[in-house]
Amino acid sequence: MRLACAAALCMAAFGSVAQGPAQDKPATAAAPAPVRSWVATQTRAHTLAYAIASDRGALAETERIHIAVALKLRNKDALDALTAALMSGRTSSHLSSQQFLDRHAPTREQAVRVV
Repeated sequence: MRLACAAALCMAAFGSVAQGPAQDKPATAAAPAPVRSWVATQTRAHTLAYAIASDRGALAETERIHIAVALKLRNKDALDALTAALMSGRTSSHLSSQQFLDRHAPTREQAVRVV
């Protein structure tokens, strides 16, 4: 079950990069598909170099997998405006780490929803 959830999160995050074998055919090792350097997605994410997956069965209950998830910034328009003002020299007022976290980082509630 955990593997299925992890796979669903990965597919939601990265989309389908390479097509796998048809469902009615057994999985076989294949050479990596050619990779384009840029994929036009909403997040403008680069393709993964070798995105070939195969079903290796269920994980043992004690086996761990690590998944990294990136969440969107909050109040991005305000952050973009501050960045533009800083870059143009219109302001020299920087945010502290805590101010950035309070104003723009995902909230704890948003992070908990991912888990």
